Amino acid sequence: MTGDVQHDQRAADGADDDDRAVGHGNFLESAERTVPPTRVEVTAHSQILGLALRENETVPSRSFEFGRVTRIAAGAVGPPGERSFFLQLRSGAEMITLAMEKQQLLVLAQRLQQLLAAVAAGRVKTAELALEEPIESAWRIGSMTLDYDDGERVFDVRLVELAAEGEEPATGRFQAGPEQMQVLAQHAVRVVAAGRPPCPMCGGPIDHDGGVCPRLNGHHP
Repeated sequence: MTGDVQHDQRAADGADDDDRAVGHGNFLESAERTVPPTRVEVTAHSQILGLALRENETVPSRSFEFGRVTRIAAGAVGPPGERSFFLQLRSGAEMITLAMEKQQLLVLAQRLQQLLAAVAAGRVKTAELALEEPIESAWRIGSMTLDYDDGERVFDVRLVELAAEGEEPATGRFQAGPEQMQVLAQHAVRVVAAGRPPCPMCGGPIDHDGGVCPRLNGHHP
């Protein structure tokens, strides 16, 4: 299945956009597209033409290609409502950290859970996959494609940078086993859910800065 995620200025800055509903508009429509049953695709789009999305515009982003990673983790940094999300890969002594959207992480977790259920991945214990220091993003993920090889029992993952228009994006590739990806999916769901709790009145995220629920017509009870 495919998940296309809208990308706005806050997301480009790594902001935790809890106010944006997950699962409507283009996201739902794209989720219905047909792709191979052993493939997961997650894509982010910029709505701002020519937006410079590189972490450092003066230095070209570095591409990488790992074999089977020894560790894969996801996490968020910052207070609820202002979190930045990251995917972190380790291959032996080498580690790379990539920025991503909250919705990308959620879509990835959901699609992985569906695929892993279909390929009958074994049950694994849940684990906390905390990000390792230093948390310094090499670049921001624009698209991610995961292909599962049932014979080898391995995911082949390809990443493409979300680069400014006209820029050559960096790319990345790595492999991970189904057990690693299952633990990642479980952890990613918890990371996303750890943001602002939903308001019992309107269902939207509670604003810790003192915002008022729209159901109350602008007045506190």
